[in-house]
Amino acid sequence: MSRAATALLSSENIHKVSEEERTAAFISYFQYSGPYEVRGAAGQQEVIHTLTHSLNPNLVGHRHVRAVSFTKNGELMLTAAEAPSGALVTRHHRMIWRRRTQE
Repeated sequence: MSRAATALLSSENIHKVSEEERTAAFISYFQYSGPYEVRGAAGQQEVIHTLTHSLNPNLVGHRHVRAVSFTKNGELMLTAAEAPSGALVTRHHRMIWRRRTQE
């Protein structure tokens, strides 16, 4: 996932750009992958991602649990809430997947 308006780098070679450009690129992007499983009955399902790869190497080996639901438009919605260590508020995450239609 990335921010919608990510600035282009001054070079296609990441090693030839400034540290500031690399930092901006890093914080504008979020990526992980690995196997997943879906648990629960319809209407109360959750998906568990076991991270084997991540842009943030500290997340490798972690399990991310997301509640699964569908919107009235048929979109897949994954949600989670977390209270980061030392934080005063809980962060709520929501990702909505829409089926792309053929044009």
